[in-house]
Amino acid sequence: MVVSRPQLASFGYDNDATRRRAMSGEWQQVGNAFVLHSGIPSDHQLQWAAVLTAPGLAASVQQRIVPTSALRQELAAAGAIRHGRILRSILADIEGGADSLSEIDFVVLARKAGLPPPIRQSIRYDSAGRRRYLDADFGTFVVEVDGGVHLHAPNYWADARRQNELVLGGDRILRFSSYAIRVEEDVVIAQLRRAHQVFG
Repeated sequence: MVVSRPQLASFGYDNDATRRRAMSGEWQQVGNAFVLHSGIPSDHQLQWAAVLTAPGLAASVQQRIVPTSALRQELAAAGAIRHGRILRSILADIEGGADSLSEIDFVVLARKAGLPPPIRQSIRYDSAGRRRYLDADFGTFVVEVDGGVHLHAPNYWADARRQNELVLGGDRILRFSSYAIRVEEDVVIAQLRRAHQVFG
């Protein structure tokens, strides 16, 4: 598992407790993130550490401030770099509609559940005619993937209000947190399989 310093603080680990575990080798610090084991971090864990270390870059892509084409040009100009293949793969996923690594990870779980590839960032219109984007559309139901920012009370209510409007309009919506996708993989897969069976 890979977590940021603020996430650790929310679980009751202050800076001293975090530093002790990192210095003892129980945890490993990668940038401003921590890998919560003493082994060699996997490529996937290093990707998460990069995202948690540089949240401003991730947000700029999500908000369409920095186009993926510019990132692709920079990556090509950098030449042969470590993890270049992984970065190119992530860019391809972003260009395909995934807005975060959590959404990319979710599609992997959906594949394990036997579901077809979803339409990413599918468009719906609510009762007021406002355009809404849904993370993964499987045709008979859709899925929203929530990162930590969605847990703040105002954001949570804004998400719930938008979802309520779409459900009242006939959409079937499941929600999964990025935490569940990383830590409760079996539960997510089981619920996706059930949704596929129930909704067709």
